[in-house]
Amino acid sequence: GDLSYAIALSWHVTRGNVVATGRRAEVAAREALALCPQLAEFWVHQGVALDMQARQTEAEPSFRRAIELGPTRPEWRYYLAYHLSARPGRLAEARAAVETCLTLDPSMAQAEALRVRLAADR
Repeated sequence: GDLSYAIALSWHVTRGNVVATGRRAEVAAREALALCPQLAEFWVHQGVALDMQARQTEAEPSFRRAIELGPTRPEWRYYLAYHLSARPGRLAEARAAVETCLTLDPSMAQAEALRVRLAADR
């Protein structure tokens, strides 16, 4: 799971091929999920890896599964909100997800920044 996370983060440093990086991150996430499918974090890593490959339709169930496994963790709502924010016609859902995230953790700076960005996208 951490390998998938590290691979995905490496793209922000190297600015290499995002799709190829996403594929490598996906392999690591799938391996982690094969070992421990009940860990929400691994589902998020898989969702991020799929998003990196522009496979948003496949990514969304991963984020939703993470929320099912950890419904009180604001991070999982944030990842879903961020994912939805990039999809045309899904801004209302993204706003709802970020609001739930901020209800769970009002001090989450990334979520507040996303809320501000989503408000500007009206």
